[in-house]
Amino acid sequence: MHRIAVGAGAALLCGTLAFLACRSPLSTTAPPDGNQRLGRGVVPVHYTLDLRIDPAQERFSGKATIVVQIEEPTRRIVMHGADLDLSEVSVEIDGQPWDVAPIQGTGGGLALASFESLPAGRATLRLAWSAPLPETPHGLYRVREQERWYAFTQFQPLEARRAFPGFDQPEFKTPFAVTLRVPRGLTALSGAPVLSHTRESDEEVFVFAETRPLPTYLVAFAVGEFDLVDAPGEPPLRAIATRGKGHLAGYALERTPHILQWLTAYFDHPFPFAKLDLVAVPNFGAGAMENVGLVTFRERFLLLEGDDPAVWSRYGAQSIIAHELAHMWFGNLVTMAWWDDLWLNESFATWMAARVLEDVDPELESGLDAVAAAQRTMQLDSKRDARQVRQPIRHSGDVYNAFDGITYGKGAAVLRMVESWIGEEAFRDAVRAYMRDHAYGTGGTRELLAAFEAASGEPVAETLATFLDQPGTPLVHVERICEEGAPPRLRLRQTRALPAGSDAAPGEPWTVPVCVALGGEDPDAPRRRECFRLTEREQEHLLESVEQCPAWVHPNAGERGYYRWDLPAEERLALAQRFRDQLEPAELAGMPGHYEALLAAEVLSVGDYVAVLRALGGADRDEPRQVLSAVVVALRRLYQVGVADPSSPVAEAFAQEARRLFARRLDRVGVLPQPGESVDARMRRDFLIDVLARVGQDPWIATRARSVTRAFLQDPAAADEETLARMLPIAASEGDAELWEALVSIAADPPTPEVRSIVVASLGRFRDPELVRKSLDGVLDGRLRAQDYRTVARAVQPAQRPIAWQ
Repeated sequence: MHRIAVGAGAALLCGTLAFLACRSPLSTTAPPDGNQRLGRGVVPVHYTLDLRIDPAQERFSGKATIVVQIEEPTRRIVMHGADLDLSEVSVEIDGQPWDVAPIQGTGGGLALASFESLPAGRATLRLAWSAPLPETPHGLYRVREQERWYAFTQFQPLEARRAFPGFDQPEFKTPFAVTLRVPRGLTALSGAPVLSHTRESDEEVFVFAETRPLPTYLVAFAVGEFDLVDAPGEPPLRAIATRGKGHLAGYALERTPHILQWLTAYFDHPFPFAKLDLVAVPNFGAGAMENVGLVTFRERFLLLEGDDPAVWSRYGAQSIIAHELAHMWFGNLVTMAWWDDLWLNESFATWMAARVLEDVDPELESGLDAVAAAQRTMQLDSKRDARQVRQPIRHSGDVYNAFDGITYGKGAAVLRMVESWIGEEAFRDAVRAYMRDHAYGTGGTRELLAAFEAASGEPVAETLATFLDQPGTPLVHVERICEEGAPPRLRLRQTRALPAGSDAAPGEPWTVPVCVALGGEDPDAPRRRECFRLTEREQEHLLESVEQCPAWVHPNAGERGYYRWDLPAEERLALAQRFRDQLEPAELAGMPGHYEALLAAEVLSVGDYVAVLRALGGADRDEPRQVLSAVVVALRRLYQVGVADPSSPVAEAFAQEARRLFARRLDRVGVLPQPGESVDARMRRDFLIDVLARVGQDPWIATRARSVTRAFLQDPAAADEETLARMLPIAASEGDAELWEALVSIAADPPTPEVRSIVVASLGRFRDPELVRKSLDGVLDGRLRAQDYRTVARAVQPAQRPIAWQ
């Protein structure tokens, strides 16, 4: 606890011996808990920040003037400030100073305690402080890059309090006026345009225009010797990179206007802010962050080689740019009032990134990839301790836990279901209305669902409550009922999708928008689609779109509904085998995931499961890559579960199966890239090589991987990134300490950020337990960066996971 600014009047009243009996604000006020939500007794109205930042130093300093509205008389103003060494604190009301003392609590809580009750009305808080400038990527932090120091920010969700005192909650949206003072020769950036740039003594002083109302977590700064790469058009757009890397930003700057144009048209609202800087950060904990006017990214998503980068880099860059720019409307223009509505930000940005890519780069087929994403999310949702999308937020730890696959993935999948149910036009109109009604303010789930209902006339709030406010995924059992003399109907039953033996709560019945696909024996006959709501645990539905009993039913037409499905035993295999050609690509792509869930529930046998994979992946034609990818993922997961010893007969059986299913397909696309080949061929090659190397134990691929790796070590700058991304991890899995040292050396000075990412991921693929341990320890000993932990950990193979946990 740091006590300062006790007034002279209080000192006279409190003599030396009588002080303990004096009614001091410090003796009557409990330390504030920054882990708890602030009330609205004191509301910020405006911030003026003046920070002095030298990235080469371990501390920075700042001053803040915060205008607040005191709603009712109080003896303390509770706010936030973490690890701030306060040197000045004062409160002024109507020109009159009031004696206050700061009380620093837990979780970044900060209170300004007064000797007398502060009256209701406007008050001005003035604070000065210094604070650490660490190298860990949260709050305001620094990064060393090629002997130069830089400073960046990552304030979401609760880290702005490490940079300046304030009211660090999303509902408190206020304008910010920012001044940054930095050493001579450095550039300072913030979320608003520069009003003035002057030199005072040995400092550069940057004064920025006042922002639109923002929550604290969307404020951002950057300081350093930057390459600034401008792009034409509106809003003012540029890429920011550390010195010497600006030439790698061309692809991102070329694609961003296309994405912005799509988003502006969809929302029917111009870009909401004054400028757009895309900043490549060398050490960054997240993938990217949607700061207003100063969007930050891991370098590998923004700095790409050439105008035709590696295909997965092309996909990742556009997807993450679309995600962050969607936030300019969903999250920034309209902000959630509290963190339990985080899904409004992240689900929409995730859903919208796939929608944007469908139009701006249709070769990537992002709509089909959304099916695979939903399958992954349903696996998470089947865990006993899966949480609900709108999880109550009672503690700061709950906030951090909310940034997970349920918020992003399940929320996006549910939105995709709603759009399919109420129609694209009604969905879009509702989003536009929500934006108009809450622009530059806050909005919540209730308001958005009301907009959906108004636009569609459907009971959206009642339906979505069952998906947002309880964990789990419904499993919909569908049975055809065809009786002579009676119209055909479906008998449906819903339970929670869970693996065998789970003791997870079954939950209440979901209200499920179900769409089924129906067809006959003739593959040339038109299929039918019929939609309805499943509201009970058991329910029958009279089919209206067909007169005769359908030969087959697919329970999730287009795989747009967020639910698992099952059929009678004799129909499961028939759907994948006899009626395969009548199913849409999305339905084929989702089938391995649904049948794996039935396998985990011990409803489907391993033999039948493998038969489904053979039916889907065994055709000689080139089906959509997402279908083939789903079969690859399914076989690889089965291998991980079923094979403990790579030299066992079981492993050899898997190897034969993998070669039978995939070797001819790899022959068709070739192991090495070909001039002018399609995006589809480039993507297929990636996962086909992976499965044939890891499951198929193909010796030729292993030999090729070693050859590519030797060439890469001799000249890292000459590597083809697509080939390197496939081959280097394979070589690393058999690599020794010499290769490990060589890769660590290249990671310290890579030719491009993408090459560095490939190298860091490969450090997690070693089988030698000691080398895996050293790779993970590299994050702690300085050989790697904090951001690299997830990249290394995700690459660790199943046999080495106990080492990673330790």
